[in-house]
Amino acid sequence: MSSLSYNSPAFDLMNAQTNGPIKQEFPFSNKYGDAAHILLTAPLVQLSASYAPLAINTTATVNGASVFVVGDSQPSEIGADVVAFDRQYANVPATHYDYETASLTFPGFFNSRNPYTQTETVQIERVYYQVGAGLTYTTVDALPLIAESRVTNTAGLNVSIFSGGYLYLNNGGGILSPTTPSLATYIALAAANTYSLVLDSKPEWYIGGLWAVVTRRAQAR
Repeated sequence: MSSLSYNSPAFDLMNAQTNGPIKQEFPFSNKYGDAAHILLTAPLVQLSASYAPLAINTTATVNGASVFVVGDSQPSEIGADVVAFDRQYANVPATHYDYETASLTFPGFFNSRNPYTQTETVQIERVYYQVGAGLTYTTVDALPLIAESRVTNTAGLNVSIFSGGYLYLNNGGGILSPTTPSLATYIALAAANTYSLVLDSKPEWYIGGLWAVVTRRAQAR
């Protein structure tokens, strides 16, 4: 796409006009294999008196892609009461996974093992959501965070499963108040070798109205 002359009478600069090629990026393609997530940056010009940023999440079709606005750069005066700025568009990325190591304390088993600490691999999951008025999630506080894995019993125990100390899982019986999860359930989780125990879950801003729910998980041991 060729650049336009911003002072040309052939263009209505009361409305934003492209002023060069639209930049196309696939920021998660190499690292995560997500070739569908796209960032588009359009260089635009407009009369300064007419300029106003488009609302975040405004839908558009740009270069054939269905996207939405994630923001404008700061407009800069280029003469003749015209400003230049970049408008960026995106779509929702796929879920991504990273991994790190952490020192974790695993619960003891009643009459079998004591709590112990070791370095484990932690999975970091990022699930992306578009947040804003009229969408499924209108505010960041409404995002679906995943509850931390905890151990409870009917006697009032309610602690993180990684709290260590004197935390022992049991199946109940006799004077024991059975834990949730029970010892049998936890052993089954460990046998499954999946990232089933949640350390924490929190929102993380990405760009514009795009947020990720970042959840860290470990395997039961």
